[in-house]
Amino acid sequence: MKILLLPLSIFQVEYEIGAGRPYSEVDTLVLRAVAEGANTVEALCDIFCLPPRLLIEVLVTLARAGWVAIGATAGSSFSMTPQGNLALQQGEVPEFLSIRRDVGKIFMEHFTGKLISQNEIRYDSENNLQKDGIWDSAYRLPSKIFNNRLDEGQVGSLLRKERHEWIRQISTPTLISKDLHWLRVGIDENGSVLNLPELWRSGLQSLLIEEAAQANSQSFVNQGTIDKWFYAQHQTARDKDISGAYSTTITADSLLVTNQQHVQQLQTALTDAKSTILIASAFLNPASLEPEIRTWILSALQRGVHVDLLWGYKAGTAEQSEQATLNWLKQLRKDAGAQAGKLRFNSSPTDSHAKLLIYDVAEKQYRAYVGSYNWLSTPARIANSDITSGRNISICLQHPGLIADLCFSVAGLWSTGKGNSMSDAPDRWKRIASHQGQLASHQGQQALKSTQSDEGVAPSGSSNLAEVQIIRRGHDDLMRDFLLNSQKRCAILSHRIGAIAPTRLAPLLKRSYEQHFSLSVWYGETDMELEDIRNVICQAKGMLTHRYGVHSKVLIGDDRLVVGSYNYLSADPFGKNREAREISVLIKEESIADVIWQILTSTDA
Repeated sequence: MKILLLPLSIFQVEYEIGAGRPYSEVDTLVLRAVAEGANTVEALCDIFCLPPRLLIEVLVTLARAGWVAIGATAGSSFSMTPQGNLALQQGEVPEFLSIRRDVGKIFMEHFTGKLISQNEIRYDSENNLQKDGIWDSAYRLPSKIFNNRLDEGQVGSLLRKERHEWIRQISTPTLISKDLHWLRVGIDENGSVLNLPELWRSGLQSLLIEEAAQANSQSFVNQGTIDKWFYAQHQTARDKDISGAYSTTITADSLLVTNQQHVQQLQTALTDAKSTILIASAFLNPASLEPEIRTWILSALQRGVHVDLLWGYKAGTAEQSEQATLNWLKQLRKDAGAQAGKLRFNSSPTDSHAKLLIYDVAEKQYRAYVGSYNWLSTPARIANSDITSGRNISICLQHPGLIADLCFSVAGLWSTGKGNSMSDAPDRWKRIASHQGQLASHQGQQALKSTQSDEGVAPSGSSNLAEVQIIRRGHDDLMRDFLLNSQKRCAILSHRIGAIAPTRLAPLLKRSYEQHFSLSVWYGETDMELEDIRNVICQAKGMLTHRYGVHSKVLIGDDRLVVGSYNYLSADPFGKNREAREISVLIKEESIADVIWQILTSTDA
């Protein structure tokens, strides 16, 4: 057996978990009925004509709040408490909420940068490895990822909670260990990889096998305590409540596929937002915002809407300095007059390449768009006349769980730049995330009850739901997975082809291709020779195509689709290759993948 040691860092995360549900009108009516003398379940059934099970649930909720006292013996009645009478007198029933605090540990491996929670990994300290006689003979994998910082949005889906709970607050993760702990991975004579967490298997397994084949270490142990250590261990099943995936409806109407649609949606969002809007863009170019978008922003501010502008890089070259961008933003705030306090912006670049539009369309109901469109650097007039499909693609999300994940990401991205940590914007977006998480938890409980009917039949139309997840890390893993395992089709759409492209396309050389398999790669621009890349793609019986003006970032693999800001065939605009600053959406729904595939393969795309 060959043994590899994967370097780890450990982060500690303090967070709050909420439980409970908002009180409904039914709770208030039942409380009033009890106050008027209905003190048995039977009496309440006669009044409301509701199933006893539902009324008992309401009574338990009211009892937990301390508003109704239930007798200790079976069949006994219940009565109002002084707190319950006070709640009715005040005419406003508060939400029932319990809060608990927890501390979690998040592990980052430094070979590719993947994250995992503490309950899903079996790791060692250097001392233990030396005691077991492993340290000197094992092959220690090199550290290739040197980022020692995580934000709230990257770890939220890895924090443990029960099904009925939601994440209310996440503190910034703190690095507590580096270069002191290792993941012991075994590769036996049959090529089986042992002690690799299931969450990391698809992205790491083949890479570790390749690394082991090239390693200088030839340490194989065929029996003894080392073998027993590996074969006795077992993988911990991944908890569905940590996955970050939600079932929601996604249709063709959820897509923005032309620049014209994007600029019209931006105007709609600034016009319709009830209280809050966030516009996040990789670039902010003041010249592109004059005069239309600037007018829309000021109009929203005058209506009392909180407008948050989050930008990652300064736009332009030497003449468009960072200070000029800040001067324009400060003037915008001054022009807002009495509503100046409702405009927030980051005072230094976040180095984020993410593109987001989030706003509320009703009380506690938000809409978000995630994709490739630079909302703050594309001139409205030019974009409004561009009806070419595929140059930019964004997806609309409305599920509160997904909105919560995006809002935690916004808070994390906002606080990364120098001087941005003093802003109150991150806290506002954390509060919105908490409220949306609570709403998602409540909806999830209601959906679970719907599927647990006496007949055990799922609600009609559930087969049309898509499985959707916010992606902050692991874009390269997804691309590798799609290239290696797609059976019918695979597509890559990248704004730019850069020096990293041959490495990311290398998995194409490791698989066989069936006659019915279709591979297409589109790109918008490049400054390098493409002969070698074209040969790799042609060897896989695919096509490399240049599409003028393409800025979209899309992956398609069979029935799966990824839409977002990550350039799959290049690094970020300044060559930093920091994918943690990106945000994308992973969707598993064949009909949506079909729509995008048709757009990309059409002759006028």
